[in-house]
Parts: sequence; C-alpha cells; structure tokens
Amino acid sequence: MVKWSDSYLGRLRQVVGNRLLLVCGGRAIVEDNWGCILLQKRSDFKVWGLPGGGPEEGESIEQCLAREVYEETGLTVKRFEAVGFSSNPAIETVTYPNAIAFKTIF
Repeated sequence: MVKWSDSYLGRLRQVVGNRLLLVCGGRAIVEDNWGCILLQKRSDFKVWGLPGGGPEEGESIEQCLAREVYEETGLTVKRFEAVGFSSNPAIETVTYPNAIAFKTIF
C-alpha cells in the first residue's frame, strides 16, 4: 500500500495546497450471494460507507476499485458491473478533517 503523501493525490496536494480538487473516483458495492452489502466504518468521519477512492496514475476505474477494496477490506474483487453515476456537487463535495476538500465524480 502506498503512503498517502506518495500517492497521485498526495503529490498533487503538495502542488496545489488546500484548493478544491476535482477528482474522479469510484465506490464499490460489494455484495454477497444473499444480497448483503459490505459497509465499512470510515476512520476519518466515523460514519458507515462504501469502500472506494481515486485512481493512481495509469489505473483504470476497475483497477482502482480492485486496489481500494483490497486495501480497505482485504477482499479480492473478481467481477465488476457498473451500476450508476453520480456527480451532484451538493452531496459529492467532501471536506476532510484536515480541511482538504474534494469534489469526487463517480
């Protein structure tokens, strides 16, 4: 797993500071055979959510999601199916506890 400061976003942050970043990314709906969905408790906001994140340089969104799901849950993704798209600024703009804001488009 890459340290955040060495990731694409971490290096970009060093250049642009705390200005708003428009970042593409993805969230994974991990479903078992019974239709149960995996949620994880976020360490930054202490709320439940879906695993996911932004791609590193050269990654497809599928590769990004496979990596993020593995890093965050230890699970290996075997099959992908696109189920939706979201880019509503009212709900997709996130300000993290360190005052860094991202607008993520999924």
